Amino acid sequence: MNNPDISVIIPAYNHEKFIGRALRSILDQSIDKKKYEVILINDFSIDNSKQIIKKYKSEIVYIENDQNKGLPYS
Repeated sequence: MNNPDISVIIPAYNHEKFIGRALRSILDQSIDKKKYEVILINDFSIDNSKQIIKKYKSEIVYIENDQNKGLPYS
């Protein structure tokens, strides 16, 4: 992504129930995709969040913490 106007930053920890729907909602917006980026920080989820997020890796910036560090760190 080249200098987007908007960055949507999503810290996530064990949000398998709604992370897919949240990402799809953001990515389905009518705004030009060149104008925004989605940055998702997976805070070492132990549920199926990672597998769900992987489906969107080509459309987002994905960062994965190597251990659970909490919301403020992410």
